Amino acid sequence: MKKNLSLFFTKKTLRMFFLGFSSGLPILLVFSTLSVWLVKAGINRSTVTLFSWAGFAYAFKYLWSPIVDNYKIPYLKNFGHRKSWLILSQSSIIFFLIFISFLDPKNNLLLLALFVTLLAISSATQDIVIDAFRIESAPQIMQGPLSSMYIAGYRSAMIVSGAGSLWLASYFGVETYNHATWQKVYLIMATLMFIGLSTSFLSIEPNIRRPKKLNSKNNLKFLFIILISILVLIFLYSQLSSPFAKEDIVLNFLFATIRLILCFGSAYLIIIFASKINFVSKKVFKSTYLNPILNFINKYGNFAFLIL
Repeated sequence: MKKNLSLFFTKKTLRMFFLGFSSGLPILLVFSTLSVWLVKAGINRSTVTLFSWAGFAYAFKYLWSPIVDNYKIPYLKNFGHRKSWLILSQSSIIFFLIFISFLDPKNNLLLLALFVTLLAISSATQDIVIDAFRIESAPQIMQGPLSSMYIAGYRSAMIVSGAGSLWLASYFGVETYNHATWQKVYLIMATLMFIGLSTSFLSIEPNIRRPKKLNSKNNLKFLFIILISILVLIFLYSQLSSPFAKEDIVLNFLFATIRLILCFGSAYLIIIFASKINFVSKKVFKSTYLNPILNFINKYGNFAFLIL
């Protein structure tokens, strides 16, 4: 029992707690805390609801996770593959939080929406990297403690960025709306992100050998096509709404299934077209996207569809 408890107080588990904190901090700054700020600024609720579209970054992050797995960041590669992506995503979150803090929704709503979306993408990318970092940095026996500490850090950060940020707004604020109040709140949250960034610098890169796939300039075309296909997928998904009443559960389920097939099919056709005209390499696309899917199906067989 004592030995099992000691697993939660190693350097690796404590680092994972701080990385979990870094991962959980931005999410409510994209959703609930931001919504309160917008309402206080006098933005109508229908417009506030549109900001939830930034959440697509979290829902569809698996679409660019192969890019994160395979693409080496040129100027940060000396830190190691996982650490370089961690440093990039966390630095981006800090930058976007600072930039957002200087935007007043009353005067810069569209620009705010753009940078909130970029913040969500950076945050979702950080989640991808931390999950991979956790799995690769320790043996199976340590995965339970690492995952537990990650979740503990994540939940702690959600309390800080949720209730904590609203308490700060109340502490700094006055009866009427004041942009300076929310600016201070988001600047404090940006400062707290240095906890995760410092942890990344101090962490040890997992000792995993990986093949070089997307490290040449020519393969930037591949990244461009994947980005376009993801944007098309998200756009179509947001535009197609169910024509059926909420009570028609079966019809809505069928429509949702057809919508997903259409959206993913459209994204896939863009990639196929790009490969047909030799804009991107078929070999790179297969090794990056198709092989992991085939590996999943081969591993779980008939249960693959049920798991999904």
